[in-house]
Amino acid sequence: LNGFNLVGNPYPSPINIYAFYDANADILDETSALYFYRKRNNAEASTYATITKAGYTANPGAGGDTSGGQFVVNNEENWVINAGQGFFVQASMEGDLVFNNSMRREVNNGQFFRGGISGEKARFKLEFAGNDPEVKSETMVAYLPNTTNGNDYGWDGRALSTDGPLYIYSVLEEKPYAIQARAPFADTDVVPMGYRVTDAGTYTINLSFTDGVFADGQTVFLKDKLLDVVHNLNNAGYSFTTQPGTFNDRFEVFYVQEGLNTEIPADSLNGIIAYTQDGNILIESSTALLSDIAVYDIKGSLIYSADAGNVLTHVITKPGASQQVLIVTINTDKGTTSRKIIY
Repeated sequence: LNGFNLVGNPYPSPINIYAFYDANADILDETSALYFYRKRNNAEASTYATITKAGYTANPGAGGDTSGGQFVVNNEENWVINAGQGFFVQASMEGDLVFNNSMRREVNNGQFFRGGISGEKARFKLEFAGNDPEVKSETMVAYLPNTTNGNDYGWDGRALSTDGPLYIYSVLEEKPYAIQARAPFADTDVVPMGYRVTDAGTYTINLSFTDGVFADGQTVFLKDKLLDVVHNLNNAGYSFTTQPGTFNDRFEVFYVQEGLNTEIPADSLNGIIAYTQDGNILIESSTALLSDIAVYDIKGSLIYSADAGNVLTHVITKPGASQQVLIVTINTDKGTTSRKIIY
């Protein structure tokens, strides 16, 4: 049983999620969530929905998975795994996973279980999307009366998979979490956020769900440490450009903004990316206007130049060079910068 296992509710009736966690405290890994496979949305996408005692995050497949909404807004004492439902868990030791009759429930309401969220909870979810609005990823941060800023069994849920076209997660001890439970809310807290994308381009982070103090007006600030930008997510989503890859230290969430401004001016030249796609070279800027573009090979020979015309995006159509390192020099209204790419 040690490692990841595909299991399922063996009973013809629902079983309670809290009771399942409590009965398997000696078997399951302390960071394991319950991972539900949702391949019906998009056969090509990463499609695992994640549930812990703290909450629920949908899978990032096209169309998402709305069936888990009950695990956010309803009484958590009523959360159940339906009859015959399969799911993945991570075990930390050899042994038998426990299913017993005390977990079973005849109906999906009117239940009471010890170990639930007995005090004030304050949760929010961030939604991450790119050019395809139907492909989204979610992560939850939950401030609860009975959890800590470390790993809490049954409450924290590691990200099972960060594959697929995009993924957002919080970071704890350098590991990705789909759901992170933390100590009771303090506005001095800071939570690192990471993301992974397979394609360069423009992406947006939105505040998609709140309860507790966050529903009562507590501000959620997102800091882009690359651009030195602080953005108020309560007002609008934050859009940014990025190259492909995994980035665990670009963003963080916090709750008190020092000074009067909620937006810190960015170093606009850091918000420019250059990348290859379908044999073309694409240059995108978050704020600085692109005026002139020049491309040099590693020997310093000019192979392309153009007047971009003061735009945010410029495409160099199949410049002819291949299998070599190129230097893209970009003049903007904010200054000049260069990017190295492999074409």
